[in-house]
Amino acid sequence: IVPGYDVAMDIAGLAAERGVSIAPHGCQELQLPLAASIPHGEFLEIYPVAVDPLRAEMFQPLLKPDDDGFVTVPDRPGIGYELNMDLLNRYRVG
Repeated sequence: IVPGYDVAMDIAGLAAERGVSIAPHGCQELQLPLAASIPHGEFLEIYPVAVDPLRAEMFQPLLKPDDDGFVTVPDRPGIGYELNMDLLNRYRVG
């Protein structure tokens, strides 16, 4: 876990200098821009909705691999996904 894309890109640069591939993981919708922006980002961890059912509702559109296991990077601003604010507000505290 790193504190943002800038630090992640620094780490990716160090890995590239050493010929090491990286596989961003965690919240896949947030990691996709990083994986797509580095030439040696060979993999993106994608876990099924069953692991985190709220994820299917949290981000729109749903990130889903095609039949060959590839995903398309959204061409929208920012990370390319919209947050379902109604869902988030249901779990807001305070």
